Amino acid sequence: MTYFISYNKCIGFDYVRKGEAANMTSTGLIVMDMQTGFLSAQNPGLITRVNGLICESMNANQIILLVHYIGQGHTLSSIRKQVKHYEHVYYVWSFSDDKCKDILVDHGHVKEWKICGVNIDVCIFQTIDGFHNWAPDTHICLVPDACGAYNPEDIDASVHLMVISYPNFSIQI
Repeated sequence: MTYFISYNKCIGFDYVRKGEAANMTSTGLIVMDMQTGFLSAQNPGLITRVNGLICESMNANQIILLVHYIGQGHTLSSIRKQVKHYEHVYYVWSFSDDKCKDILVDHGHVKEWKICGVNIDVCIFQTIDGFHNWAPDTHICLVPDACGAYNPEDIDASVHLMVISYPNFSIQI
């Protein structure tokens, strides 16, 4: 089961109803698994780069999805503080490495996503593969400098495999 939760500065956290975000921009940011339970998410440089992407998305009034793997702790406190009063942040919880179906439930209207976070060789890779299979008209832009992995060498290998495998895929350098 997947839960979508929105922060509303007047009433705190509230469950999102289907279609509530339909009036948002058609571009969004997926922040994957930046949680206390993932060692690779603790990298200070990675945290800084992810926070920068969040700031850019907030300034552009874009949807931000904070995606969580259930059982791996909370979103990092610096990220939670940054989005605390942003009205277009949504939390997605999942047991699956491929979070695409969970995202498409309420955010299928978004046709372009930037994606960052951890781990590029597992959850990010499988989610991008899910978009390729379930929403092939959706463009995914990976930001490799804002992605982490348990083994940093896996980043380049994963990016290379995604570039040759997915037609609606790009990289932000």
